Amino acid sequence: IEVTGGRRLLGPDDSKLYEDLPTFRLEDPWAQRRSVQLCSDFPPQLRAAHTRCWLVGFKDFWLGRGRDWPLKSEYDFHQEAYWYATNFQTDGILTTTYAWFNEERRVRAMFFQIWTAIRSTTSLSPAVELQTAWNQHIDQFNKEAEATVKGVWHTSSLWVRAEAEKEIIDS
Repeated sequence: IEVTGGRRLLGPDDSKLYEDLPTFRLEDPWAQRRSVQLCSDFPPQLRAAHTRCWLVGFKDFWLGRGRDWPLKSEYDFHQEAYWYATNFQTDGILTTTYAWFNEERRVRAMFFQIWTAIRSTTSLSPAVELQTAWNQHIDQFNKEAEATVKGVWHTSSLWVRAEAEKEIIDS
């Protein structure tokens, strides 16, 4: 998804906050490979400690059925992903929390959760260093990724706190 708007502080707001990326196509085998890699292979500077990635579970499920990964065009990726998402959990949570489907039951967006080995109350400098490392990692991913999976972004409550703290110190 692409963030296209924001919330007004006062009064009613019917603006659209986001739109689906028209180029996102998880049925592309390379998009599947890159997405699994994104949520499972982390350089040490990212300090990833735990992940919650529905696509890794789906991959394991698919391989467990004796099929090749990524899904080939002979299978309807979206139909298979929808069935998996509505019948299995990811880390004890409904998989449809992480994979969002449109009316045609096609994956329109998804997200992963990654916990880092750094406290949410850490001081400013390590927080900014970690955010910079994540910025570089995601920028590099988007630079190298196929069009069908570009547009990845990241967010963290730690980044929000660190940026607010930096503004206060700089003022």
